[in-house]
Amino acid sequence: ATNPPAVPAPVELFRDPIPPTNYQVQLYFAVPKQLEGQLHQFEVSVAGSPTSQVVTLDARTLSDKPITQTLTFDQVRIDGQLSIKFTAKQGTTILSGFRLIRTGPAE
Repeated sequence: ATNPPAVPAPVELFRDPIPPTNYQVQLYFAVPKQLEGQLHQFEVSVAGSPTSQVVTLDARTLSDKPITQTLTFDQVRIDGQLSIKFTAKQGTTILSGFRLIRTGPAE
């Protein structure tokens, strides 16, 4: 019998709760050197946002320029914690950084 693939544990990025309100969530993606030469495609969804988006980082051809992409999710309701889900389609899921911008009033 084959073992099912391991599911990675959630990564905790904040120790304190995020103040509840609406935020703009910006996610930054860049292909590191060790993953060049591959196509990386994955779906990203942010809890509190009704949509998901697909990231495609095509690093199959060598280039002097970094392979990057930025996604923005607007009006994301966060009530204490931010949940981001990555679903791999091809290659590796990659997250290089993120930014939260409060767009709603403090509660």
